[in-house]
Amino acid sequence: MEEISPIKDGASRLDDQDEAGETHDEQEEAIEEIEEHQISKRELKRRIKNVDWKEKRMAKRLKERERRRQKKQQKSAESTSNASLELTEDGGAVIKKRRMKDPEASDIRVAIDCTFDDLMNDLDMKKLCKQLQRCYAENRNVNNKPLQFYICGLAGRFQEISDHVISGYKSWDVHWRTDGPEAAFGKQNIVYLAAESPNILTELRPDRVYIIGGLVDHNHHKNHCYSLAVERGWSHAQLPISEYVKLRDRKVLVINHVFEILLAFIKTNDWKEAFLKVLPQRKVAAFKDLSEAVDGEVEGHESAEPKGENLDKSSHDDKKAVLKNQSEVASEEVRVQRSSGMNFEEMVDALENQSEVASE
Repeated sequence: MEEISPIKDGASRLDDQDEAGETHDEQEEAIEEIEEHQISKRELKRRIKNVDWKEKRMAKRLKERERRRQKKQQKSAESTSNASLELTEDGGAVIKKRRMKDPEASDIRVAIDCTFDDLMNDLDMKKLCKQLQRCYAENRNVNNKPLQFYICGLAGRFQEISDHVISGYKSWDVHWRTDGPEAAFGKQNIVYLAAESPNILTELRPDRVYIIGGLVDHNHHKNHCYSLAVERGWSHAQLPISEYVKLRDRKVLVINHVFEILLAFIKTNDWKEAFLKVLPQRKVAAFKDLSEAVDGEVEGHESAEPKGENLDKSSHDDKKAVLKNQSEVASEEVRVQRSSGMNFEEMVDALENQSEVASE
């Protein structure tokens, strides 16, 4: 289990104590100033409110830091329990990373096509390198079953930028190829993954190579990978996302997410579980009920919307109605209080008291 450095932890506590001391000093200074009639009561309220906000921010930061520390310890404990250990020369033990030649490794082949130098600028090429690093790290993670990982097109600008961005990448446990997919694997063995393909990927076969387009273009070249596969006569397919998940936007995913989904499916043999594990919550509107989706397809109709989504919509409509009602009531109260001769501060205090009563 990974231990937190006492020096680092102590420095964090000192920072928190310093921040707490600063807020206390600010509060004392504000009180001294009002005693000397240097600031108004309104300014004092503003300063106290600012101090309270800083204290709440500090408490939130401490809570978040503790949550991250516990999560890191838990992840380290899980990795240690699932990992095989190897002894070092001094008698210690370190976690052994997964390798493609391990007996537990999968024989499924996945390649990333990095032959799109002419369609990306240097910044996008660097982002591509970072996504490749994430793919490699996940493939060597002790909790995964490593697949046979290929990277095609290690030449030209891609190789030059990789030399500057990724240190030691040539020693990675990866099958490197300098040419494109067809020259590396043969036309008949390729299945190019593209979100626009009408074909749905249902299984992974060891006699095929599943190609992920290594193109970071921010949708400047839409459908490019699909058009390339059709033009070259390669087989193509899309992940079965629409059968299990309703996304908030397009089905185009970043490279490492596609790779991680395939990696998770190899381990679980369950697409829905793979999507649930990998897809970011910001992209997912709802997960579909598989039985309802199948019934809809058999009857020749589109599958019904997920129950969870309907609940979210109705709940959202209810919240909008409540907020609208509260706004109308508040506006009416302001009109009545203004006509009664109240000043602005008195109206604000009255509205705050009414909101507190309503919340109780």
